[in-house]
Amino acid sequence: MLSIILLLIIIFIAAGIIGFVVHGLFWLFILAAVLFALTIVFGLMTAGSRRERRRASHVVPPPDDTKE
Repeated sequence: MLSIILLLIIIFIAAGIIGFVVHGLFWLFILAAVLFALTIVFGLMTAGSRRERRRASHVVPPPDDTKE
C-alpha cells in the first residue's frame, strides 16, 4: 500500500511540474496539487489506522475472574 501511495505522489509531482511549465496547462498543475494533497491525507489516515490496529493486537485482555 505504501508503494502505491509513493508512486501516486511521484506521478502527481511530475504532472504538477508539467502543468506549471507548459503554457496553457495550468489546470493540470492545480489538479495535480489537489490530488497530491488528497493522497498525502489518505496515506496519513491509513498509516494511523494501521498503527491503531497494531497497537490493539498487542493488548493482553484482562483475566476473567468470573469463572470459578
